[in-house]
Order: sequence, then structure tokens, then C-alpha cells
Amino acid sequence: MKFLSALFAFSISATSSGATEWVYFEEANPLTRELDFWSSFRAKSATAQTNYGTKYMTIFAACIEGQLDISVNVEEYLGRGQIGVRYRVDEANIVSEQWRASADGTGVFVPRNFKDFRKGLQDGNTLAFGTVDYRGASYTTVFEGLDQGRANLTKVLTNCEAK
Repeated sequence: MKFLSALFAFSISATSSGATEWVYFEEANPLTRELDFWSSFRAKSATAQTNYGTKYMTIFAACIEGQLDISVNVEEYLGRGQIGVRYRVDEANIVSEQWRASADGTGVFVPRNFKDFRKGLQDGNTLAFGTVDYRGASYTTVFEGLDQGRANLTKVLTNCEAK
């Protein structure tokens, strides 16, 4: 989890240039000496309107030591444990689920057995995403253009499945 927190910080700085497509990163893991890789996507609007101002949201797909983790970072403390999320891919129905908070509480991880979100990232073009923090503040955004640079996401998903 510490590594993924560092990953969030690195990827946020790397995607803050305004890129609106899936971006690919890779790095040798200092412990295993294997290659870890991840892809990130920041919304075109790059903002989440909240009761407490504007925050940035980023989607991450990471393969660390052969384990795939997909998460959404909100850049604001959400809480600990299970966090409620709602999302809609393209024109599909809204899905409400409980995801686990990241170690620093600023992101949420898709449970590994939840395949619909992953399929939406692979096949959809638009993702509307929302969550609520421990204070009841709402965070919502729309990720548009998920098809832009999708080969970078596919590379992470495919390489991680092969391990």
C-alpha cells in the first residue's frame, strides 16, 4: 500500500500536465526486480465539484508484483474502511457499490472480483463517478474520452493477467 500511495503521488504529478488519455508508466520493483507497470487517466475537466471546492480525480490501473489494482484517487481524505461509490459507464444504469479506501484514505480500490467497472474502462467512452467522504461531502466527475490511449490501459491489463 505504501508503494501505491507513492504511485498516486507520482502519477498525479505526471498527469497534471493536462493529458486526457491513458498514460503508461513502468518501473523496476526494487524488492522483486520485476517490472511493475500502471496506467492512469485524468478527466478532461480534471475536476470534481465538492462542498469544499474543486478537486482532481484520476483513475489508476496498476500491476504491482503481479496483482492488478484499479482505483480512483480523489485528492481529498474520504475516510477508512469501506467507501460507497456510484458510477455509470456511457448510458448504462447507475451502479452503487462499496469499495475499500486506500492506505492514505484519498482513493478507493475496486474489489478484485468486480469485473463490471473494469469492463467499462475497457469498452466505454464516458464514466460518471461519484463518492461521499466521512463528512458527507459529495465528489462527482465525468471522465470523458476513455478510448483515448486505451492501448496503454490494455497493456497493463494484459501484462498483469500474463503474470
